[in-house]
Amino acid sequence: MKVLWLTNSVLPKASMALKRPATNKEGWLAGLNDAFTDSSTLKLFVASPVPSPKDVFEVETDNSVHIGFYEDLSSPWEYDKSLEERLGKIVEDVKPDLVHIFGTEYPHTLAMTRVCKGKVKVIIGMQGACGPIATHYADGVPKEIIRRKTFRDFLKKDSIADQIRKFEKRAEHEKEALLNVEYVFGRTSFDKEYMLSVNPGLEYHFLNETLRSPFYQDSWDGEKAVKHRIFLSQGDYPVKGVHYVLKAAGILKDEFSDLEIYVAGNCITRKSNIKEKLKLPSYGKYLLELINDNGLSGKVHFTGSIDVEKMKEMYLSSDLFICPSTIENSPNSLGEAMLLGMPVISADVGGVKSVMDDGKDGIIYEAGNVSKLCEAIRKMWTDEEFAHKTRLQAKEHAQKTHDSESNFKHVLETYFKLCE
Repeated sequence: MKVLWLTNSVLPKASMALKRPATNKEGWLAGLNDAFTDSSTLKLFVASPVPSPKDVFEVETDNSVHIGFYEDLSSPWEYDKSLEERLGKIVEDVKPDLVHIFGTEYPHTLAMTRVCKGKVKVIIGMQGACGPIATHYADGVPKEIIRRKTFRDFLKKDSIADQIRKFEKRAEHEKEALLNVEYVFGRTSFDKEYMLSVNPGLEYHFLNETLRSPFYQDSWDGEKAVKHRIFLSQGDYPVKGVHYVLKAAGILKDEFSDLEIYVAGNCITRKSNIKEKLKLPSYGKYLLELINDNGLSGKVHFTGSIDVEKMKEMYLSSDLFICPSTIENSPNSLGEAMLLGMPVISADVGGVKSVMDDGKDGIIYEAGNVSKLCEAIRKMWTDEEFAHKTRLQAKEHAQKTHDSESNFKHVLETYFKLCE
């Protein structure tokens, strides 16, 4: 059997073979790719976008053939019809029995469904849901901040309000893509309800995610963690909810004087020189205002983009992981923290309750309720017995949810079932 994957970024194995820098995005896909290495019943092809025509490639690694096609991802809300020709050529050359598309966030998903419609079986795996993201994009952000345009926002036409409109366009592409296929992969009650609301005729298949391999090793140790350090995996746009944590920290800083916050991912708050000040987006400016207004100067640290090993180090050196997002399907960062056995807190959004049990694996609080978030943090930091018990149960739960062998077996069974 030949299966063609369509991913949002080049997988690490291909990057290594090409001696190019590897992306940290969608790292869990690398874990699933690794599982196919020893498969003798399936030949895997992986098509991934590259930013320039000169970067197009084809390289074989283990049991996978990786193909890079050109796509301008800088404007993912704009549909590029020429993608249909490029992806059509790949499909024609590979002649797959099945196409598995990972995510609905980019134009290549819609292009592939148009190319394959009525010709090749396609299954789409839901990652982030653009429709709900558009709806909840800026929850908790004041309207004047949403409307505000910094110099950078004005030049790029990229205020928070603009960003919402862009996700609305992406949601339109997402819906058409879901209407073009018969099969979908999902992993939460949230994504099942959403996808079937778009296309009631979809055949839904359940599939948990396999996370990045380093997170299956080692366990969090409170003796080695920095006391009262909070870790957030991302914070470069409002969906990730950093603004809620800053407000909570402003309330708790006197009670926990050594409180500090580390935020991984792209840093949008740099302003050490004129150039950085000119590049400051409205959300980054808002975070800086919250830091100042809540007396958090020196307590909030943005790490910038970091690799998987550094990310794991940040989890293990922190005292608490929080997922304060305004919307999520099942956040992989939460899964990584649980897999390491960290104390975890999450907002009650999207599909979180499908992967985490409130009161057993940690605390799930009412989304957007800063007071409830404060209570959750306080509980984790004052009730040692509760924190210890829940983190151990979280690790056990995550080991079952993200079991690579079980997930690989399940995806393989589904592939063969669909191609009967």
